[in-house]
Amino acid sequence: GEGRVLSQHSGTEFSDGGVAMPARLARVKEAFMKSWKIYKDYGYGHDEVRPISHEVLDPFNGWSATLIDSIDTLHLMGEDEEVKEAVKFLQGVN
Repeated sequence: GEGRVLSQHSGTEFSDGGVAMPARLARVKEAFMKSWKIYKDYGYGHDEVRPISHEVLDPFNGWSATLIDSIDTLHLMGEDEEVKEAVKFLQGVN
């Protein structure tokens, strides 16, 4: 059968004309960086860190899954030093 469009949204339509966008972006970055700090402080190089208990988990053979998944986000957020540190660390992952 024919598909139907569930939503049509260009991603650029804001009720305030985009005025609040910088504040929204700052809140998103703040939330990400808070989680990133927890990962760095409690489980850098491991696959996962539980956010409350800070328990380290390695369900992906300890191949730094969170670190790998975070590199593009760090880059897009302009965290170049974090990206360099992550890439350097990953060179030693086997």
